Amino acid sequence: ENTHPHSAMVLDIESFRQQEDPDALGPEGVRQIQRDRFKPVEVVDDIITADEKWRQARFNADKLNQAKNTCNTAVRNKMKAKEDVGDADAGVPESVTSALVEVTAETCAALTVNQLKKLSKLLDA
Repeated sequence: ENTHPHSAMVLDIESFRQQEDPDALGPEGVRQIQRDRFKPVEVVDDIITADEKWRQARFNADKLNQAKNTCNTAVRNKMKAKEDVGDADAGVPESVTSALVEVTAETCAALTVNQLKKLSKLLDA
């Protein structure tokens, strides 16, 4: 038996997420554990909110990585095809920079190599 005064029960983050499996703990099960331990139930909601924010941030980061890979592939293809690199001073259109997570191969096809390189740097930031 653990008699440490600050011992804590460790739960997998999956326990805080709504589960399809009826036998899974789920958010209400974690809340019940808190009630049974006379601990604040609000902590469960705080963890769920933080997890949802983290999952959305992770999703956006994955989309940005995907956009960067798409952009880099377009640069390689355009260089291989010996396309003109375009004006060095040309910026990336605002319609593209305002929706970075939505960059597609079609978006990249419309840009010059120089614009794609600038876009790639934006995606790194």
